[in-house]
Amino acid sequence: MKRYFLLLALFLLGISSAKAQLPSLGIGFSGGVNLPILQANQGEGTIYSIRGIIKIPLIVLQPHFSFGKYGEADFSILNLPSIQLEGSKIKSFGVDALLGSLMGAPGFSPYFLGGAGYYKMERDQTTIFDEPDRKFGWSLGLGISISATPIFELDARLKFNFMKFDSTTKKDVNLLVGLNYYFGG
Repeated sequence: MKRYFLLLALFLLGISSAKAQLPSLGIGFSGGVNLPILQANQGEGTIYSIRGIIKIPLIVLQPHFSFGKYGEADFSILNLPSIQLEGSKIKSFGVDALLGSLMGAPGFSPYFLGGAGYYKMERDQTTIFDEPDRKFGWSLGLGISISATPIFELDARLKFNFMKFDSTTKKDVNLLVGLNYYFGG
């Protein structure tokens, strides 16, 4: 008889904790600096992102759309005089998964992130010579969220992006700061 009461108590405890872990939804906006890694033809630029937030037990999924532009760079071939080359425009959409985050809960919450996406890069100045690049890529990073309420939270992240194009791999680092809002508090 004690065993049945123990099983019933564990079952009820499981139901109550599962109910407390229902998915929560939100939206986030961020902006920051886009730093190219080992790309002589790109300079430091800006990046902006809008993301949905789906918090389920143990993981936070964030589908996102990002857009930005690399800065101008001095570029030279062989010993010819350098030219000013405009930075490429970049757009991407994909999904990031956050591990270790308590997003939507008051307090300080560090997290790791990994994601995949589809990237498009184009440069207006060289449209005559080359087509826009559209390729799959992936990202890794870490971040921190700080919240005093369950509705709003400040989010900062460092994200490394790796995009494989035809003959090269483009790599950059995004340093983003933004605000998240959770529906229904």
